[in-house]
Amino acid sequence: MRKLLILCFFLPLMAWGQSVTEIRNADGSKYIGEVANNAADGEGIEYKRNGTVSRSGRWKSWVLVDQYAIDPKRFPFEFKGNPTKGGLYQSSLLSQQFVPRSVKPECETNNSYPLRWDNCVGIRSFASGVIYEGEFRNDMFDGFGTYRFADGRKFVGFFKAGQFDGLGIMFRADGSDQLSGTWSKDSIVRAHSVKFNQSQIDVIPSLRTDQRFFDQLNVGHGVGTNWRERLDRVIQSELRQWLSPVSVLDEVPAPSYPAALALKQEPWESNKEFEDRVDKARTERRQTIDRLQAEYKSKVDERNRRVVEFNKQQQERQAQLPQKRRDLIQLWISILNPAVSLADPAFDQQSGALTVAAQVDGLGKQTFSFKDTPQAFRKSVLTEPKSMKAKPEFQVSDAGEITLQGITVEAGGISARGLPSAEITPSVQLATVNLPQAAAPALVQQSAITVDRNQVEQILYREENDLLRKRLEDQRKQQEQAVANAEAKAAAEIARIRAEAEALKKQQPVPVLNYAAVQDAHALVIGNSAYPGSNRLANPTNDAKAMTAKLRSLGFKVTEIANATREQMVRGLSEFSKTASRADLTLLFYAGHGVQIAGTNYMIPIDMSLNDASQATLQAVSLNSVVEQYLPGKTKLVFLDACRDNPLMASVGRGITKGLAPINVSQGTLIAYATKDGQTADDGVGSKNSPFTSALLDHLGDPDDIAVVLRTVRAKVMERTNNRQQPWEYGSLTGGALVLSAIKR
Repeated sequence: MRKLLILCFFLPLMAWGQSVTEIRNADGSKYIGEVANNAADGEGIEYKRNGTVSRSGRWKSWVLVDQYAIDPKRFPFEFKGNPTKGGLYQSSLLSQQFVPRSVKPECETNNSYPLRWDNCVGIRSFASGVIYEGEFRNDMFDGFGTYRFADGRKFVGFFKAGQFDGLGIMFRADGSDQLSGTWSKDSIVRAHSVKFNQSQIDVIPSLRTDQRFFDQLNVGHGVGTNWRERLDRVIQSELRQWLSPVSVLDEVPAPSYPAALALKQEPWESNKEFEDRVDKARTERRQTIDRLQAEYKSKVDERNRRVVEFNKQQQERQAQLPQKRRDLIQLWISILNPAVSLADPAFDQQSGALTVAAQVDGLGKQTFSFKDTPQAFRKSVLTEPKSMKAKPEFQVSDAGEITLQGITVEAGGISARGLPSAEITPSVQLATVNLPQAAAPALVQQSAITVDRNQVEQILYREENDLLRKRLEDQRKQQEQAVANAEAKAAAEIARIRAEAEALKKQQPVPVLNYAAVQDAHALVIGNSAYPGSNRLANPTNDAKAMTAKLRSLGFKVTEIANATREQMVRGLSEFSKTASRADLTLLFYAGHGVQIAGTNYMIPIDMSLNDASQATLQAVSLNSVVEQYLPGKTKLVFLDACRDNPLMASVGRGITKGLAPINVSQGTLIAYATKDGQTADDGVGSKNSPFTSALLDHLGDPDDIAVVLRTVRAKVMERTNNRQQPWEYGSLTGGALVLSAIKR
């Protein structure tokens, strides 16, 4: 940590006799000029270590408020005066609490959403309006910084683990000190005076980059570009950068799988030894592939999580854009410091009001009124108008319009604040900064599914082992024949199901029982997608929305629940059982995660813990209970697209089994699974709906009995999934044909 040495002396070269202070840093750089409270305050020069001028002008508490050239002879880099000739020489080391801090690097994010900030400085804003600028450690506020509250207050000082901790000052919204001293865990523990120097304030990016903004604002100066155009150009550029950051969330490249095995039997190897070597190589290759796939999935899941955070942050930035524009305008106007000229002072002796006309950089004049001013102030303004000095107060509207809110005039050593007098002259609009139109595109999530395409092995035995090679060739042919037989059997099954469906269609239509009786059909549709982490599903909410529209078109009164917690599912089932109490036909459609435990099927709400299998029977909703207790009516239909995978399998809970379990149904009930019991179903990667739901949407409106419809659905799903998924149903319907398309007549 650098030490700061203050040298105070009188320069005999200065005819006006002001006190000058030299403040040196350990790296050789220094400030020489006027000082107040151990801070640069007044005119002074900041020198680099080689003696060249870095910055000069008028300073206020270490902030260069007015930059202009100063003759180095007034504040020379090397002072060679004799302290005994009327000069004063004083040396002191500041206490540790005021030692300048080393400037840390800015958090490197390319303006994208901060992934994890550590040992760096940056700016982070929140939807609540809070803004923090300063040092970060372990992704928390830690070090020196400024915490700006939404109500205008701010805390400047030290932080530890995200809390006020150390020296700090709490400022009111008007900028005045409210409370200063030593803080711990967001509370003050000892009140006392606190001052910070520029080396500490320099860790805050917005202050450290003032020089960059100053340089940007002066690009084009002197070539016909006025300050308003420069201001609009720079702020537009900054807002576009802030609104449209360069994303570092590139897609994770697919893993490079190891090459397929290419082994050749050596002359000294027996057949058994070579086969053992092949088996070992295959096992090692499979283990490598499993590791690569697990690592790839982990990286993709992390990238997808960050994509969600990035898109959320983009939405927040879009909402904060007007406030960001207002902050930038206020900051850069203070850097630009446009000139304000005063003229036409007048005093109304009757009302006692003093008026002065102000003009910013030659724009239209605006009159300001000063009330209850001291007589000495009025006298100086009226008799010596050229001695007046003005400090403008700019106001920025929500539309980016810049006007003068007020001016503070100093005359005769007295300051007074004036307000616009709309009765005399209207308000002058100085400039307008528009918002950029371009919006950053949202990032999309990435699939973690990969395929090992290096599967063609070359296992070469010695040429003399003809018998062994023939045996391996026969095994290969048998495997190929088995695959061909399985495909032919599946094709025949699909053809048989289609033929049965067509035959049923051609039969003389059976009189539909209870056409008139099905006068009141109710349906409950539930779609759960928003499971935590990698258990999230893409399509269930899409499936539920599409199924709701389909059932309503068929005449059902539909209750839809999306992304339901356990409480919402139970409450929705209870309300449905009441509203559908007199229904002739009730239907339940559920899409989401499902699990079987000890032979009982459960529907999983989105807030259920998927890491503790022992809690599943308490937190999940039992399908058996739903069918028996919450589905009224003589006829009940249940469609479960709920066996997409079993997220609890990883927790190795007792009795947990893959897929859903068979179920015993009571009379008048039909339950259709998206796939056979004990198997898992596709979620429909790359499409809006799962294969099972898509087939239901296509055929529920067919003019056929529900049994024929489900056969058609089964054939279509098997065809679309290459026989990986075969829908199954359990039913005990009674009476005649049940045609859903006949309900709405």
